[in-house]
Amino acid sequence: MSNNLWNTIGIFASLLGLMFGVAFGLYQWRRTISIERRRREQLWASLDRSRYVIWDHLEIEAYTNKHNDPNLSRWLWLNHQAASDLYISLVEQYLSQEKKFTYKDLERLCKNGFIYWKWQEKQWRYLICRRPENIDVEPPEYFITEEARPRGLLTGIVAEKKIS
Repeated sequence: MSNNLWNTIGIFASLLGLMFGVAFGLYQWRRTISIERRRREQLWASLDRSRYVIWDHLEIEAYTNKHNDPNLSRWLWLNHQAASDLYISLVEQYLSQEKKFTYKDLERLCKNGFIYWKWQEKQWRYLICRRPENIDVEPPEYFITEEARPRGLLTGIVAEKKIS
Protein backbone atom coordinates (compact mmCIF):
# COMPACT_ATOMS: atom_id res chain seq x y z
CA MET A 1 0.00 0.00 0.00
CA SER A 2 1.15 3.46 -0.75
CA ASN A 3 1.80 6.19 1.75
CA ASN A 4 -1.10 8.20 0.32
CA LEU A 5 -3.56 5.44 1.25
CA TRP A 6 -2.20 5.22 4.81
CA ASN A 7 -2.34 8.99 5.08
CA THR A 8 -5.93 8.96 3.86
CA ILE A 9 -6.87 6.20 6.32
CA GLY A 10 -5.13 8.11 9.12
CA ILE A 11 -6.94 11.33 8.25
CA PHE A 12 -10.27 9.49 8.01
CA ALA A 13 -9.71 7.78 11.39
CA SER A 14 -8.71 11.11 12.96
CA LEU A 15 -11.81 12.84 11.60
CA LEU A 16 -13.98 9.95 12.76
CA GLY A 17 -12.42 10.19 16.24
CA LEU A 18 -12.88 13.96 16.25
CA MET A 19 -16.54 13.65 15.26
CA PHE A 20 -17.08 10.98 17.92
CA GLY A 21 -15.36 13.17 20.52
CA VAL A 22 -17.42 16.24 19.63
CA ALA A 23 -20.66 14.21 19.61
CA PHE A 24 -19.82 12.65 22.98
CA GLY A 25 -18.88 16.07 24.38
CA LEU A 26 -22.19 17.57 23.24
CA TYR A 27 -24.08 14.63 24.72
CA GLN A 28 -22.30 15.05 28.07
CA TRP A 29 -22.84 18.82 28.02
CA ARG A 30 -26.59 18.43 27.43
CA ARG A 31 -26.80 15.71 30.06
CA THR A 32 -24.99 17.90 32.59
CA ILE A 33 -27.36 20.80 31.90
CA SER A 34 -30.34 18.50 32.34
CA ILE A 35 -29.02 17.08 35.62
CA GLU A 36 -28.17 20.55 36.89
CA ARG A 37 -31.68 21.79 36.04
CA ARG A 38 -33.28 18.85 37.86
CA ARG A 39 -30.99 19.32 40.86
CA ARG A 40 -31.90 23.01 41.08
CA GLU A 41 -35.61 22.19 40.74
CA GLN A 42 -35.30 19.68 43.57
CA LEU A 43 -33.44 22.19 45.75
CA TRP A 44 -36.12 24.80 45.08
CA ALA A 45 -38.85 22.25 45.91
CA SER A 46 -37.06 21.37 49.17
CA LEU A 47 -36.73 25.04 50.03
CA ASP A 48 -40.41 25.58 49.27
CA ARG A 49 -41.40 22.53 51.34
CA SER A 50 -39.27 23.57 54.29
CA ARG A 51 -41.36 26.73 54.66
CA TYR A 52 -44.39 24.64 55.54
CA VAL A 53 -42.81 22.73 58.41
CA ILE A 54 -41.88 25.93 60.23
CA TRP A 55 -44.69 26.65 62.61
CA ASP A 56 -45.99 30.02 63.62
CA HIS A 57 -44.80 31.11 67.08
CA LEU A 58 -48.31 32.20 68.03
CA GLU A 59 -49.74 28.81 67.12
CA ILE A 60 -47.12 26.95 69.16
CA GLU A 61 -47.70 29.22 72.16
CA ALA A 62 -51.48 28.88 71.93
CA TYR A 63 -51.29 25.10 71.57
CA THR A 64 -48.83 24.60 74.43
CA ASN A 65 -50.80 26.97 76.70
CA LYS A 66 -53.98 25.05 75.94
CA HIS A 67 -52.46 21.61 76.62
CA ASN A 68 -50.02 22.59 79.41
CA ASP A 69 -47.57 19.74 78.74
CA PRO A 70 -43.88 20.70 79.13
CA ASN A 71 -42.68 17.71 77.08
CA LEU A 72 -45.02 18.56 74.24
CA SER A 73 -43.94 22.20 74.42
CA ARG A 74 -40.27 21.25 74.28
CA TRP A 75 -40.86 18.87 71.39
CA LEU A 76 -42.79 21.49 69.39
CA TRP A 77 -40.16 24.19 69.95
CA LEU A 78 -37.29 21.83 69.07
CA ASN A 79 -39.05 20.79 65.86
CA HIS A 80 -39.73 24.42 65.04
CA GLN A 81 -36.06 25.30 65.56
CA ALA A 82 -34.88 22.33 63.47
CA ALA A 83 -37.23 23.30 60.64
CA SER A 84 -36.01 26.91 60.79
CA ASP A 85 -32.38 25.74 60.67
CA LEU A 86 -33.19 23.51 57.70
CA TYR A 87 -34.81 26.44 55.91
CA ILE A 88 -31.77 28.67 56.47
CA SER A 89 -29.38 25.92 55.32
CA LEU A 90 -31.39 25.43 52.14
CA VAL A 91 -31.39 29.19 51.49
CA GLU A 92 -27.60 29.21 51.91
CA GLN A 93 -27.26 26.27 49.54
CA TYR A 94 -29.55 27.86 46.98
CA LEU A 95 -27.73 31.20 47.07
CA SER A 96 -24.33 29.51 46.83
CA GLN A 97 -25.35 28.18 43.43
CA GLU A 98 -26.75 31.44 42.08
CA LYS A 99 -24.34 33.53 40.03
CA LYS A 100 -26.21 36.71 40.86
CA PHE A 101 -28.94 37.50 43.38
CA THR A 102 -29.97 41.11 44.01
CA TYR A 103 -32.46 42.91 46.21
CA LYS A 104 -34.76 43.00 43.16
CA ASP A 105 -34.80 39.18 43.18
CA LEU A 106 -35.56 39.23 46.91
CA GLU A 107 -38.39 41.70 46.34
CA ARG A 108 -39.88 39.39 43.70
CA LEU A 109 -39.83 36.46 46.17
CA CYS A 110 -41.54 38.58 48.82
CA LYS A 111 -44.19 39.92 46.47
CA ASN A 112 -45.12 36.52 45.05
CA GLY A 113 -45.60 35.09 48.55
CA PHE A 114 -42.60 32.77 48.70
CA ILE A 115 -41.25 34.73 51.66
CA TYR A 116 -44.03 35.69 54.09
CA TRP A 117 -42.37 36.19 57.48
CA LYS A 118 -40.10 39.10 58.22
CA TRP A 119 -37.49 36.83 59.83
CA GLN A 120 -37.26 34.95 56.51
CA GLU A 121 -36.60 38.17 54.63
CA LYS A 122 -33.98 39.11 57.23
CA GLN A 123 -32.17 35.81 56.67
CA TRP A 124 -32.16 36.30 52.91
CA ARG A 125 -30.84 39.85 53.40
CA TYR A 126 -28.05 38.67 55.73
CA LEU A 127 -26.96 36.17 53.11
CA ILE A 128 -27.10 38.44 50.06
CA CYS A 129 -25.73 41.69 51.49
CA ARG A 130 -22.05 40.64 51.10
CA ARG A 131 -22.42 39.34 47.56
CA PRO A 132 -20.44 41.35 44.97
CA GLU A 133 -23.57 42.60 43.20
CA ASN A 134 -24.99 44.00 46.47
CA ILE A 135 -21.90 45.25 48.30
CA ASP A 136 -22.14 48.85 47.08
CA VAL A 137 -25.94 48.97 47.03
CA GLU A 138 -27.92 50.65 49.77
CA PRO A 139 -30.38 48.02 51.04
CA PRO A 140 -33.99 49.02 50.39
CA GLU A 141 -36.66 49.07 53.08
CA TYR A 142 -38.07 45.69 54.04
CA PHE A 143 -40.52 44.32 51.51
CA ILE A 144 -42.54 42.44 54.14
CA THR A 145 -44.50 45.17 55.88
CA GLU A 146 -46.77 42.90 57.89
CA GLU A 147 -46.49 39.25 58.70
CA ALA A 148 -48.71 37.16 56.43
CA ARG A 149 -48.97 34.30 58.96
CA PRO A 150 -50.04 31.34 56.84
CA ARG A 151 -51.93 28.62 58.64
CA GLY A 152 -49.48 26.01 59.86
CA LEU A 153 -49.63 22.41 60.99
CA LEU A 154 -51.49 23.37 64.16
CA THR A 155 -54.19 24.77 61.92
CA GLY A 156 -56.72 27.23 63.10
CA ILE A 157 -55.69 27.74 66.71
CA VAL A 158 -54.96 31.41 66.26
CA ALA A 159 -57.07 31.94 63.16
CA GLU A 160 -59.75 33.82 65.07
CA LYS A 161 -57.30 35.82 67.20
CA LYS A 162 -56.09 39.18 66.05
CA ILE A 163 -52.43 38.79 65.13
CA SER A 164 -50.26 41.83 65.61
